[in-house]
Amino acid sequence: YVTGGSSGIGLDTARLFARQGAHIAIFARDAARLEQARDSIFQARQSDRQRIQALSMDVTDEADVLRKIAAAVDAVGAPDILVTSAGRGHADHFENITAATFDAIIKTNLYGTRHVIAAALPYMKARGGHMVILSSAGGLLGMFGYTAYGTSKFALVGFAECLRGELKRYGIKVCVVCPPEVDTPLVADE
Repeated sequence: YVTGGSSGIGLDTARLFARQGAHIAIFARDAARLEQARDSIFQARQSDRQRIQALSMDVTDEADVLRKIAAAVDAVGAPDILVTSAGRGHADHFENITAATFDAIIKTNLYGTRHVIAAALPYMKARGGHMVILSSAGGLLGMFGYTAYGTSKFALVGFAECLRGELKRYGIKVCVVCPPEVDTPLVADE
């Protein structure tokens, strides 16, 4: 399962898993881009037996996340690997970042990750697996102009560290990935 699966790191991750023979469920907001991504993943798959599911989902809407994760479980089975790659960026001086923009970034990057993990957890508890939380180098080191983005990414590092101990008893491994700047649509938009 890969959120943010219609572009960037999420899409490349889903393609990689498809080349390894996995069933894939990708999630993103934009239905048109999601279908293009699904086609791309479909072409990368190793076998005709692999199931590739694309579901339009807003990670900031907890009810939508619960519905779509349940639908994905019905379509491709419970996740062995959950990658939370959906994210939103913004760079500016703190004094220029409105409360609404700050809130939108926190809702997507932090609460979106929380909602997805909470929805997938009941399905993963019985079987174990891996949760991969995408943070950023901006979640390890404060950077000029990234107060909203960096705050959300620092929070994800702490979230992952707390979850790691809690979920170990279920055989669920939790890791956090903190890549440096990567050539993705998020960076291009910025």
